[in-house]
Amino acid sequence: MRGVEDKLNRYLEGKLEQQQQQQQQPQPSSPKRGRKEHGAWFFIGGTDREVQPVALDPNFETKYFDQFLDHFNFVSRGSGIFSQRYLISNKFWDKGYGPIFFYTGNEGSIVEFAKNSGFLSELAEEQQALLVFAEHRYYGRSLPFGRKSFEKSYIGLLTVEQALADYAVLIVALKKQYNAGNCPVIVFGGSYGGMLSAYMRMKYPNIVTGALASSAPVLSTAGIGNPYQFFQAITENYSKFGCSC
Repeated sequence: MRGVEDKLNRYLEGKLEQQQQQQQQPQPSSPKRGRKEHGAWFFIGGTDREVQPVALDPNFETKYFDQFLDHFNFVSRGSGIFSQRYLISNKFWDKGYGPIFFYTGNEGSIVEFAKNSGFLSELAEEQQALLVFAEHRYYGRSLPFGRKSFEKSYIGLLTVEQALADYAVLIVALKKQYNAGNCPVIVFGGSYGGMLSAYMRMKYPNIVTGALASSAPVLSTAGIGNPYQFFQAITENYSKFGCSC
């Protein structure tokens, strides 16, 4: 995990330096359209940025997995299932040997998270990893009861425990499907998704080898940390810009 942490630090430092350079560049007279070079798309990001490359394109496949409605009570829902969406890419994978990088989806469409997680694509290329983005139940297209999912009588299965079990079952199935029994699984997530990654490592250590939990308020959510930490950090950042913020 030390190598992953070093990679993340280098990535963030590079992004910060890039942003500082962009701020020093003159504004273009008019916006430019996107273009494609060497397989990567380049876009203009507003009126004060030069054309910048987006993350590596891992060529994700969209797939669906038959997931249990309820992992802990087969009386209420029997052996009912729903379709859980996930994105997968073996573009960079050293088949049968490379690690599995698994993104624990949080509150939103998994497609949007994949679009905004270029760090994982870069890391997957470097580490020759199989890349998986799993969608959280009740979000995106992973709705256990379709349009009825958010009605009072159906929403009870939207819990952290059920989501973690979804990911555990999916990981085991994918390792079997791709003959990756000996490939270590590293889970990734940010904010609530980061909490899920940390929980996965704690609850399923037999399945998950390591976790990178970014901006995960594990302690404050559990009531054993400073519950005002987030608000204090935001206040401090805004106060540096101006007291009127």
